[in-house]
Amino acid sequence: MHGAAYATFAGVARKGFRYLSGESDVSIYASSETYERVFCPVCGSNILVAPTREPDALYLCMGAINGNPPHPAGYHIYVSSKAPWHEINDDLPQYDTEPSLWP
Repeated sequence: MHGAAYATFAGVARKGFRYLSGESDVSIYASSETYERVFCPVCGSNILVAPTREPDALYLCMGAINGNPPHPAGYHIYVSSKAPWHEINDDLPQYDTEPSLWP
């Protein structure tokens, strides 16, 4: 959880993810039956979300990533519940709910 207007995540395969350091320092919180959130217990920064319904996937919080990794085109989800003061000013696709982008 955070107070930002939106969050930017990158979906990655669990088998391709590894911590470079600090794995023993993170905390995990089951925010629902379907999501575990990994975060820094000192500052509260989000690190990743692990969906239990997608056992092969992780969603990394891009704010925790160094550098500028290559990425596919973006999109906006849950726009029907965005803050009323936030304006989306780009031409990226918008979805009211989570889209079915994967087979």
